[in-house]
Amino acid sequence: MDYCINSTLCDHLRKTSRHPIFMTLGNIPLARHNKIDAKILLGYIPNLESYNVSEKQSTKFRIAIRKLFHHALATLLKPLKIISNTGIHLYVNDSIRWFYPLLALIISDWPEACTMCNVYGTSNSLHPCHFCLVDHNAMNDVY
Repeated sequence: MDYCINSTLCDHLRKTSRHPIFMTLGNIPLARHNKIDAKILLGYIPNLESYNVSEKQSTKFRIAIRKLFHHALATLLKPLKIISNTGIHLYVNDSIRWFYPLLALIISDWPEACTMCNVYGTSNSLHPCHFCLVDHNAMNDVY
């Protein structure tokens, strides 16, 4: 099973965006993989709004955002976690089969990958890169 996370604009002024989570199967042919009927909407990742810039840059607010994001993902993935341990009967090709579904990958682009790692891809962030997670104060310290 694959999960797709991508930012979607919700208004014409491009001020409101949401992050839907779609589920799809990994063995669907590539030509059909991005069609509407090949995936299902599981839900949206909630986001916190700050009152001002100082609150948005505070450590407490960043921790709250991280906890909210990971709690939302844990809530959406909980049924899959249970079924992956116990298994499930599925009717496939005129017969009943026993499956153990697993989360294969999470497909995301750069902003969503940064969100999952609690970093933001700018030079002002604490960890500018979600691959290496080097603190931005140590970026010029090679050794």
